[in-house]
Amino acid sequence: MYAVQNNTSVNIYQTANTNYAAKTKKTPQKPVWNPNRVFHYLEDMNRGFLSYGEKAVSYYREMIAGESDGSTLSIEELKAQISEYFPEYTLIDHEPSDVKDGKFYLYIDEKNLQKLASDPEYRAKVYGLMDRELQGKNGYTLQYSDGRNVTSHLTGTIFSLAETNKKYAGADEIPYRGSAKSDNNFSTSDSHPKVQNMGFLYDHMNPAKSSAKDRKANTAKLIAKRLKKKALEKKHREHMAKRREDMQRHAQKLQAEKIDTVDHTIEQMKIGAKYKTWEDIQPADTDKSSGEHSYASLSEFTSYLAATYETFGNGITTVSKSYLRKCLSDEEERKKLEEMLSNADAMEKNGREHLKGYLGMKVHIDENGKMESETYGASVGFPEGKRAAQIDTAMSSADIQAVMILLEGDLSECEDGVKKGFCDETEVQKVKAMMERAAKKQKQIEAQENENPDTKNLSRVNILI
Repeated sequence: MYAVQNNTSVNIYQTANTNYAAKTKKTPQKPVWNPNRVFHYLEDMNRGFLSYGEKAVSYYREMIAGESDGSTLSIEELKAQISEYFPEYTLIDHEPSDVKDGKFYLYIDEKNLQKLASDPEYRAKVYGLMDRELQGKNGYTLQYSDGRNVTSHLTGTIFSLAETNKKYAGADEIPYRGSAKSDNNFSTSDSHPKVQNMGFLYDHMNPAKSSAKDRKANTAKLIAKRLKKKALEKKHREHMAKRREDMQRHAQKLQAEKIDTVDHTIEQMKIGAKYKTWEDIQPADTDKSSGEHSYASLSEFTSYLAATYETFGNGITTVSKSYLRKCLSDEEERKKLEEMLSNADAMEKNGREHLKGYLGMKVHIDENGKMESETYGASVGFPEGKRAAQIDTAMSSADIQAVMILLEGDLSECEDGVKKGFCDETEVQKVKAMMERAAKKQKQIEAQENENPDTKNLSRVNILI
């Protein structure tokens, strides 16, 4: 890092091990960034940088694995390695306040220095991220809405790796926050980069919210994986239940033909050793006094419910397993459950056919047999306060143009919402009024930029994501 003496930054890491390169056994192929590749949309550029970053992580993972003296480093060795791998960065010992042209600052707090030194996998991920963010210095080319291919270069950045940035950490849980200056405007009032989906700009106007969304998406993937496993297990159980039913039917047939043993049956069906005696494969008894069916297992009971009641079968209605077990042995509770499931089917059908804006519903029956339902509908609302704050904090034509793009998306959504009955004309008028406010702010900013051209490159929107 850097010590500050008389307001002058002094590099205190030049005395670290200069023979670090000799420790590397092999040199993997480093990925190459193409600054002349034309990205037609901001999403394409984002994917391009992310793809490069993944390749860079693999590269540094191999570099680190090839070191001869093990996976951990001392802090001084770590600093020397950073200096060797990333000569473009200026390592400093404090969080910089502003981006400066010609400076690519790197700040790492003490906790992350320790983690980088002791955890080679974390080091590879951070190195890949550092490498990725440096590629903006080499250039990136975007096609603007007027058809021009505009190549820009980052002229200064801040790469901050600190625990204070935790809210900006994505699915990789790296507490990184970056700031940058470019030699080109993000856009002008007449020409700007294109997006495929307005949600992309919605997300990245707020980096902390975007990072939280990435973490949530990663968690959702893990949950989906677990749910898929459970679904496969359920399918297997249902398959085994069907095999047992087939076995029972076949055994009944054999009994009718006066066959005294089922050994031959088991051998023919190749079920294996699970069913060894006649009692194992006999069909479930029925309650002859009441004439009602008695289920042999919870799996058989739930299979019947899924086949009989649509919302239970498709997962809209869920039932506590303990209550299902209770219903298995209690005829009155079973009748009550089936009545509730029938009502749930009717409620879902009514919502689907008669409720405007209906999107779905969830029904749950708890362990005490109490049913609760929740119906979901669609509505469209204009985030008036949020857009007003974005207009007020806009510092350049790039910022205000980004807000204008968001407002155009808001207008389209609200007009579509009026047609579908999700909102009324009032929301449309709110958007139009906010667009007029943004246009006034745009004129003010353009006048300021004409007086002070240096402000053109200052933007609150991180276009490199």
